[in-house]
Amino acid sequence: MHLVVTGCQGAEISNVAITAPEDSPNTDGHGISVGSLGQDKSYSAMEQIYVWNCTFWKTSNCARIKTWQGGSGNARGITFPDIILNEVEKAIVINKYYCNDDNNFENNTSAVKVSDVWFTDFQGSSSLEVAVEIFCSKTVACTDIHLDNVQLMNVDTKKGLLDASC
Repeated sequence: MHLVVTGCQGAEISNVAITAPEDSPNTDGHGISVGSLGQDKSYSAMEQIYVWNCTFWKTSNCARIKTWQGGSGNARGITFPDIILNEVEKAIVINKYYCNDDNNFENNTSAVKVSDVWFTDFQGSSSLEVAVEIFCSKTVACTDIHLDNVQLMNVDTKKGLLDASC
């Protein structure tokens, strides 16, 4: 199941539980994504997004912002507080180079501006060694990105500490 909110102002969604089996096609625990912003070189604006008090079980992503190269606009004022993670793959992702096909990757210099983003009070476990990925553009840099009180453990305690990639 996908829950898509688009073209809204002042929308509030609460008390929602989404469950999908691991083998569901394209709905197997995707997580929460702000995006796809700037797809097909379009203008996109996402502002004042507040996602709080969520629990994720074995999702591929937890809190993600994804933008396409070549687009324009902004993603700002995005806050993810009080998040519980259980065996997720990637806990925190900002990807300004999103592409659904590695063969069509372009290195465009224009991009959606990502700023004023908060990931606060994340606790839980990741099944991948790199649990945090923040990939920003050199030409349109991410600014004011905050990770505060993020406490993640590796599901496989024998593998040790988790990494972040920036």
